Amino acid sequence: MPDRATESPEPTPAQQAAAIVLRSGQSDYAGMTVPRSHRFRLHSHDRILALAEAAGVPFAHMLEEVIASGLHAIEQALGQEHLDKIEYTRIRSMDSAMRGRKKASDILPG
Repeated sequence: MPDRATESPEPTPAQQAAAIVLRSGQSDYAGMTVPRSHRFRLHSHDRILALAEAAGVPFAHMLEEVIASGLHAIEQALGQEHLDKIEYTRIRSMDSAMRGRKKASDILPG
């Protein structure tokens, strides 16, 4: 069993995003996605686009990394009471999304 004291800590989302831009790291995702249309401030769009081009990844991939970094930073600045309320809302939203999906076993012939 690995000793937690000698394990290297997990990188923060910002460190992960920087590693992707520097091409010394990578990320992947397996899970549900939600299509959304959003307007970006030109300055923000261009900064994310430049990061994506430097990393050699699609804009959407870099956008996810930037969002994860920002969410992590905000969560670090909030107190536990706020985090608990936010987590409740997140779980409720995810539960609602999952109820609208059919299980593969319900779709595939048995």
